[in-house]
Amino acid sequence: MLGSIPLGNLNSGPLLPKHNRHDRSSSGSSSPPVPPSTGRILFNLRRYKQLQIIALFLVVLSLLVFYTPDRASHFELFPSSEGTFGVLGSGEKSWVKLFREGLTSLGREADEAFLLGETEPVAYISQLETFIQMSFPTHLKEDILTSVRTFWNRAAIDPEDATADTLRKLPAMVEYKNVWQTDKKTSDADGGGWTAKNPGWKWELMDDEKADEWLRQTFGVDSQSQESKSTVEAVWNDLELGILKSDMWRYLVLLIEGGVYTDTDTTCLRPVHQWGRGADTYPGSHSYGLPSMIIGVEADVGSREDWHDWWARPIQISQWTLSSAPHHPILVDVIRRIHHSTTIALSWLTHRESLAVSYEAAGNAERAKKIRLISLLESKGVEGEDEKILGKGVSVMEWTGPGVWTDAVMAYLKARHQVTWPTFKNIQRPLRIGEIVVLPVTGFSPGVGLFGAQNQWHEEAMVLHSFSGSWKTDG
Repeated sequence: MLGSIPLGNLNSGPLLPKHNRHDRSSSGSSSPPVPPSTGRILFNLRRYKQLQIIALFLVVLSLLVFYTPDRASHFELFPSSEGTFGVLGSGEKSWVKLFREGLTSLGREADEAFLLGETEPVAYISQLETFIQMSFPTHLKEDILTSVRTFWNRAAIDPEDATADTLRKLPAMVEYKNVWQTDKKTSDADGGGWTAKNPGWKWELMDDEKADEWLRQTFGVDSQSQESKSTVEAVWNDLELGILKSDMWRYLVLLIEGGVYTDTDTTCLRPVHQWGRGADTYPGSHSYGLPSMIIGVEADVGSREDWHDWWARPIQISQWTLSSAPHHPILVDVIRRIHHSTTIALSWLTHRESLAVSYEAAGNAERAKKIRLISLLESKGVEGEDEKILGKGVSVMEWTGPGVWTDAVMAYLKARHQVTWPTFKNIQRPLRIGEIVVLPVTGFSPGVGLFGAQNQWHEEAMVLHSFSGSWKTDG
């Protein structure tokens, strides 16, 4: 591009009009020669203007270098206060402030709350493939690997440019007519009206014992090959609290079986086949066929600066109700992330025990006893000296809950579709991005009195959540 700027030949003399140059061969000319000092002044002025042009060009070039596709999506499709896809106007942040201060008025703290990890496309899918090979039992590996690669390679195909082979539709969530629930105790009654609203769908409520049995049959030792236990089962065994296992189970059952998972304190307001109907399509996203995954926004903190006191992420995805076709990459990734957070938790417990043993060896049994009583689960209470030595534990939100689930969703959308979290601020209608539909807060949280959620009779309300789940009293 630099060559397009007409610099002239700077070695050929001053860039002056030809009739003003002193022609030594024209001895008979009546025009006085241009004094050398005047020529140098004009040359310097012209060169100064050219340098200004070059400097301006370099400024523009630097903006283009920093203006990555990721930031471009925010710049062009940044959610303004007037709507979801508002363009940055005079009342919004300037591009420079956007770059320095973060993607929204909440600043960089909000951006950095999302622990996305690797989002470069090749590296993202590679880490999932490695995890599947290392962590899943032999009888599941090939099917999951094949499906994950299919989702990845065909999630954003433009049907107008696709061949007959690549146009094969991705699996639709509604093809897997399962409604899954889990609770401490089993029941024969579908209290949420799921079977009544969805004729032909199978409803199954597993208590803790059945959920444990399902996991061991699916991820445990193969009775024929006697293969070693998968790391999935090993992590399951390390989750002592019921809420942690409940979270992990919902991801696993959808990963293997597909369908809808929903908490027992939910009510189905509209049939599943109506979820996300008439969704807006994200600009540049090619969507065909029925969606493979339908999820919903749980929290949209707006401009609240105290958001981190109440929610794990400024945009948080619901996990009391979620739905997917089997083997979706997001479900693989959330299990991978739970593996990682479990490793951190076990390391913390090892550190706690080592500290307690050291106090016992020093004859301080009372302090060792207190050390062992410090909870692994992160607390917002006052920290004593021992708590500071141990460092923070792991919260349920970050271990298996909405925090880690939201990260898995956002990482996939960033890696596969170049979409980032501000896209979901203030959405009022379902949004289709490739094979995924994201419902507004009203979808799974009508009547919450926050985030602009409408009431349960609104056309976008699909599931009512009463927030009375058994996990609140789970030990």
